[in-house]
Amino acid sequence: MNLQEPMNLASAAPTSDARPPRLSSSSLFIHKFHGNSTVSVLDMDLRKLNQVHTTKIPPDDEHYEDDNDNDNDTAATAASDNGDKKMEDGIVATPMPNLSGRRVQMKDIQWFITMFGILAANLLFSLASSAVPISNQSVSKDLSAGAQFVWVTVAFLPPAGALQPLLPTLANVLGTRNLSMFSGVLWIAGSLLSATATSFPMFCVGRGLTGAAFGGCILLPYLILIKITSVEERAQYTAYLTTFTNIGNFLGPIVGGVMIEKIGWRAIYSWYIPPILFMIMPAFFLGLRNTLIDGDTTTTGPSAPSTSQRFKAFVYKFSEIDWLGTVCVTAMVICVQMVFSYGAPIYGWGSWVTVAFLGGSISLFLLLVLVELNVSKKPIIPKQVFSYRNYNMVFIYLHGMRGSLAGSFFFLPIFMQIIRNNAVLLSGLLVAPMALGVIIGSLIASAISKRHNRNQLLLIIGSALSCIGFGCFSTLEASSSDASISLVVVVIGVGLGFSTMTNFVFTIVTPRELTHGGTSAAAGLATAFGGVFVSVLSSATNSMAQSGFNALRGDSMYMSDLATRPVISYASISDLPQPLRDQAISIWASATTRAFLYMMICSGLCLVSALGMKNVDGVVRSKDAIRNKPKKRYIFRLAW
Repeated sequence: MNLQEPMNLASAAPTSDARPPRLSSSSLFIHKFHGNSTVSVLDMDLRKLNQVHTTKIPPDDEHYEDDNDNDNDTAATAASDNGDKKMEDGIVATPMPNLSGRRVQMKDIQWFITMFGILAANLLFSLASSAVPISNQSVSKDLSAGAQFVWVTVAFLPPAGALQPLLPTLANVLGTRNLSMFSGVLWIAGSLLSATATSFPMFCVGRGLTGAAFGGCILLPYLILIKITSVEERAQYTAYLTTFTNIGNFLGPIVGGVMIEKIGWRAIYSWYIPPILFMIMPAFFLGLRNTLIDGDTTTTGPSAPSTSQRFKAFVYKFSEIDWLGTVCVTAMVICVQMVFSYGAPIYGWGSWVTVAFLGGSISLFLLLVLVELNVSKKPIIPKQVFSYRNYNMVFIYLHGMRGSLAGSFFFLPIFMQIIRNNAVLLSGLLVAPMALGVIIGSLIASAISKRHNRNQLLLIIGSALSCIGFGCFSTLEASSSDASISLVVVVIGVGLGFSTMTNFVFTIVTPRELTHGGTSAAAGLATAFGGVFVSVLSSATNSMAQSGFNALRGDSMYMSDLATRPVISYASISDLPQPLRDQAISIWASATTRAFLYMMICSGLCLVSALGMKNVDGVVRSKDAIRNKPKKRYIFRLAW
């Protein structure tokens, strides 16, 4: 994280009562400055830091945006009336007590316990999520998923994407600690339902519940990290958090392969329940106790609100949440996925089932637009932001990158495990290089961004490498060597790792007047889009494969075997007799690699959008400054 970026400065305005102002989300007055108002916190004198509280909002710090507007207005009015707020060199200065730079005051033991819970949660939940694609074949075969095998992965994405934009507001309404506890319970309930499923619909319902808990289990710890760390500590601990997440993504396929081979696929959805119950949830429960992480919630004393006042405030905040828009997004995404993963593959495009789901998708989309424009007090993303060119370009890039990432993590295990007929553990080992490439790419991109601020160049390089990697993978065959596959997979991973800078760039291009619907909202919609994209690719590959099998039905050698098998899915390849099995492997290999060709097109769209961005390097420079900037001279010497 570059501390020389234009900063978002927050100060706690003095209130009318005698108590000193608290560094809490309910008493922050947010100001955003650009251009000449750049300040480095590390260059400030410590004595001035004790008098002036400044905060830089790092990437994805959306909990500021969802603070109560009434609280901000009240704080601003009080500060203006008292005349205590001054403007000095672009800094909003307010006399503060001698406090540390952390926004939430807590005991050292509580801080360490909470930090342990944050790092453990990201490692555990990312590991559990990345192990799921390895179980596609086992789950599909055991629960007779057939052509609907794609729901093993995509059932998780609609609720995860739709509820993600509501996370900061829900934390403000329900309380951060309460939401973390509830999310852990919901994740456990969904995991148990999936692990004990006796039918495929039951399994999908469990995955949907797990997706609903995704935000509170993986994204909420990041918001907690921002509140309990100072500006100087934030970049360091955010890097730790990212490292633990990447380690989990790398180990997930390997751990999943070991568990499926030694225990069975149900262990993937249940092994992490004891650590959640006895490590992560107690860490958040004890670490966040009596810390005022959600502001001053005192309910005793002469100035405390009555029970009816607290209830009315809770109802008011709860009613401001865009529940109708969230339901519309979730239902629309599910309907679209049902069109491509259920209706079209089984009944065909002309059947009433497919037409009904397609009509429902269009109707829900129109209803969503109507609700967001005319009904919602705080829509998921305000329509005004789409008048900004950079916002549109980064929005497109984010969706394309999430779609490519979801597609690669879904189809790569299929190619390794089913097409190449590798063991589950070996398939996990061959998938791991892509996660390793993501780690390498993200580390290199972060270092370059921090040192040189070349964010647009990083996005261009990431999308270009992804295009090259996906294009090369589309030329592979079932007989390709493991070394060539691993090399291509690493290139794809490095490209996707560079593309992870999108979240940081989104915080730069987000309009200053945007009070809600920032990076978390766009990332949530991109997550939901990832599920739709995977469903579309699955339908396309299935259609191509069935066309290949229809061409074989005229051959007398395969006619009798194909007569009893109207549809041949991925999971049924191992049960086919020879020589039909070899033909099925060849047909599905061609169809699967075609999916990577579509991902290459998606990455190409990301490349075009990256080229269309302007001034996304974190520092807004004028044309004269760019024109008069001295050119660097590079001298190369031979060392004898």
